[in-house]
Amino acid sequence: MNNVLALQPLNIAMIVIWTIFVIAAIIIEFETANLVSIWFAAGGIASIVCAVLELPIWIQIIVFAVVSGIFLLATRPFVKKISDNQTVLTNVDRYVGMVAVVTKEIIPGEKGEIKIEFQNWPAISKKDNTFKIGDKVLITEIVGNKMVVDQIEEISLN
Repeated sequence: MNNVLALQPLNIAMIVIWTIFVIAAIIIEFETANLVSIWFAAGGIASIVCAVLELPIWIQIIVFAVVSGIFLLATRPFVKKISDNQTVLTNVDRYVGMVAVVTKEIIPGEKGEIKIEFQNWPAISKKDNTFKIGDKVLITEIVGNKMVVDQIEEISLN
């Protein structure tokens, strides 16, 4: 009796392997959201079809590479367009070079807090200095949502 759905054990194993590969690529894509593995999922789906058709493993691998490459080339302009706009400009940059007041002690390796223009911001020390509450500090840069602060250098008029 010739059963259409009777697959060889090797083909079943390859279907399982390709399915795991597709699921892993999709999970990675959901976790990163940067379009880094979606084309591998497409290539894996094409390879699953090849395994169901009982094509040799080497053809499955070639189909995977070709389909993944085509999807990569087809989505490259879109990926480039969305990844080039990752810098979000804000008006917070104007705080660099300004003086702030420490509202929570800043200890090397730990976040403290500063206040500038009626707003509190997390802050870290640039040169592993410790700043007490009430100290005035200079904002030298912004890293993520933290202000990087340093001592204010005194100017001598002598």
